[in-house]
Amino acid sequence: MRVGFDASILRPDTLRTGGGRYAHGLLRGLLEEAPEGDSIVAFCLPGATEALPSHPRLTARELSPLRLGKLSTIATYLLRLPRLVGEQGIDLFHAPFVHTRPSLPPVPSALPCPLVVTVHDVIPLTLYSGDRSMPRKMVWFYRWNLKRALAADRIVTVSHASREDIIARTGADARSIDVVYNGIDSIEPADAPPDPGLPGVPRPFVLCVGSVEPRKNLVRLVEAFDRAASGGLSHHLVLVADGGDRHAALVRDAVARIDHPEHVHLLRGVDDSRLAALYRAADVFAFPSLAEGFGLPPVEAMRAGTPVVASQIPALAEVLGDGAYYVDPLDVQALADGIRRCATDTVLREHLRENGIRVARRYTWAAAAQSTLAVYRQGAAGREAA
Repeated sequence: MRVGFDASILRPDTLRTGGGRYAHGLLRGLLEEAPEGDSIVAFCLPGATEALPSHPRLTARELSPLRLGKLSTIATYLLRLPRLVGEQGIDLFHAPFVHTRPSLPPVPSALPCPLVVTVHDVIPLTLYSGDRSMPRKMVWFYRWNLKRALAADRIVTVSHASREDIIARTGADARSIDVVYNGIDSIEPADAPPDPGLPGVPRPFVLCVGSVEPRKNLVRLVEAFDRAASGGLSHHLVLVADGGDRHAALVRDAVARIDHPEHVHLLRGVDDSRLAALYRAADVFAFPSLAEGFGLPPVEAMRAGTPVVASQIPALAEVLGDGAYYVDPLDVQALADGIRRCATDTVLREHLRENGIRVARRYTWAAAAQSTLAVYRQGAAGREAA
């Protein structure tokens, strides 16, 4: 099988997002797990090829963008991609993300082969529906793009909770949706003293990794941490959170209002090796997100042997199992108490550490790739049968 893969999300500004890490990890897994004779063609716009894995069965094909201003990317994928897919003899095409930003590629259509799309979640239809956290043009683009995704031959999503949301919110045919859990890269627990290479990060610290968008709930996390600090917790809070300036300003404003602003540190643009060191060095990982499809960061933290405090929401409960300490993400005091307990209760810490490592070991890119290849075969067979 010759698989086409949309690698556009691997460009520098989106590579370290959840979608970028998913695409990169899955692509590496597919290259290792695909049967002999299979190959992958990664399609992308200029600027994304440098992040592609090096492998003899991977070929990169850049799409020369049409010069149409703000519509350039949309027009390029609608008009040029189908022709290029046909020229490359692609047997099946995989779009690994449904974007919300009109500057990013739409889900393709009119392809001369079956299409598989990964719909990680429908959070714009659940959490953000009816509020102004997401600009109207992004809401419009997302709804249009999601409709295109739902017309695919097969849909992949990353948890059963997300699958239920997709069905409930869109009316999609349940028979067309496959659940394939994400993988994570191995982050070995730190049995020795924590990595020394973390200049500018005071210890001990509580870590949160994600973005500054509102669903990550960082304002309540900052407030909860301050309550824990006022109650005697001697830790710092390290937020690894990229994203737009508007949402980042809300987090900075929250930090400015608390009693211990000097104990909160916002890091941006953290590379993979430094992130792994932060996971291993943290005393507690806090993840109070209001909505997730899967939740890569807390699984990575558990794999590193760090106790996790997480939101009691369906996707996280499904994915993290008994490897995390759950709290109501809307209850600031409960979040503060959870952080304090996971930082100071030695029995609880060891329990979470052991369970977290065990749970996180389930999630590998090899397993994700094997399940995704099965979806490819089903998608190709379904088109042939039709």
